[in-house]
Amino acid sequence: MKYLQLLFLLYSCTTPQKQVLPTPLFWDILEGYNTLWNKKQIIERLGKPQEIIKQENKDLWVYNSPKTNYQIWAVGITPENKVSGLAYFPSAPEKKLYIFEVEQRWKSLNCVHKKETKLSADNFQTTRTLECDDGKKVAEYNKYNEVLGISVK
Repeated sequence: MKYLQLLFLLYSCTTPQKQVLPTPLFWDILEGYNTLWNKKQIIERLGKPQEIIKQENKDLWVYNSPKTNYQIWAVGITPENKVSGLAYFPSAPEKKLYIFEVEQRWKSLNCVHKKETKLSADNFQTTRTLECDDGKKVAEYNKYNEVLGISVK
């Protein structure tokens, strides 16, 4: 009997356990965003930007994926060095993000789906968004439910 208990103990210690996967970095940043953030907090989280685009009333910091070189972050920085908003763009060749995942994470934020169709040049453009927290968090997605970008104000 002792050998049987020992065998079960060894088996339970060597059997792979279900691991809780860490939250991806982008969720930590998007959900932790605070309007009091400044450029120092962005550099702590994302590092120095690959490109800074000067605009009239703010700078736009651009971050690219190290794997694909596609843009994955855009951060607005005011002349007072405050963050005016940020946007995350899931990188196409990497894991896709679906609107269902965003809905699940933001289900407590009073979200509303919106769909708008406009005539653009010679064709119609349809924009699909999930607006949450009174428009402070917006996810744009396509007809395949793939998230194109998430912006936080």
